Amino acid sequence: MTENNFSLLGRPSVAVPLLFVLTFAVRFSFFYTPTIDWDESTFILFGQHILNGGLPYVDFFDVKPPLLFYFYAGAIKVFGATIPAVRVAGALCVFVTASACYFLGRHMWGRMAGLFAGILCISGMSVGSGMATMSETVAMAPLMTWAYLVIAENRRSWTMFLAGACMGAAVLIRSNLAYACLFSAPGVLYILFEDKRGISRRALFYALGGVCVLLLTLYPFYARDGLGDLYRAVVRIPMEGMKGAVSTASMRRLVRTWNHNLDLLMVLSLCGLQLCFTQIKGRSSEFYKSFHQFDRYKKIG
Repeated sequence: MTENNFSLLGRPSVAVPLLFVLTFAVRFSFFYTPTIDWDESTFILFGQHILNGGLPYVDFFDVKPPLLFYFYAGAIKVFGATIPAVRVAGALCVFVTASACYFLGRHMWGRMAGLFAGILCISGMSVGSGMATMSETVAMAPLMTWAYLVIAENRRSWTMFLAGACMGAAVLIRSNLAYACLFSAPGVLYILFEDKRGISRRALFYALGGVCVLLLTLYPFYARDGLGDLYRAVVRIPMEGMKGAVSTASMRRLVRTWNHNLDLLMVLSLCGLQLCFTQIKGRSSEFYKSFHQFDRYKKIG
């Protein structure tokens, strides 16, 4: 393959369909596996309960956030009440996540970096129980869309509204992402301050996006007087379970685990985060320069 043909793969008109085909090619062989993870089977049953008129935490109980069950209900409603149908919905979530990785990488480092990021995303999300449609699979789609909108499309109010809605949806699909929402807030403000024009408006729209998703999710529980059941299942019970998790002995075990498992993957992840923050600040990294040198080489050739 020539350099020109190789560079064509990085174009959105080629890369996005390629990621779509690759996602389904990698995951198709597991569409008809009856059980990959029991959590997926439980979520499918809860989604069907919703379609039958049930309400989470009122008619059936789990400690997962409510939007996860509504995703399964939507998947069953749109694609059918079968295991392959739910796996197709999960594959679409992987595709959306990979596409967000592609566009984010393309924005920060160039087309080919974005394509490699998308391919790595598909491979990383399709290992072991990742072949099932898990809560992590569903939550990553809005979370990575949020990352792209905040970093690359933060100059318009409506994109910040969508970013806030994506973060709100991610938290209401997987509750531990509330920490990501909390600790990312200073970073979002830092990015918005790069262009101070309309910063208060964009910040307000970002908050409104998350609030709108929250209110829409809470409305069915309000209509059926189930807010108390929702609070007990999603907030109170998990918080009570965390009391033992923050004990001195448990923190020591956590530190020992980190010390014994500080492997190459964790080091590379930390380096990747540093590289992202460096690029956001506008300081060119060596990796960024190499891609520009590659582009200049192609133009000269």
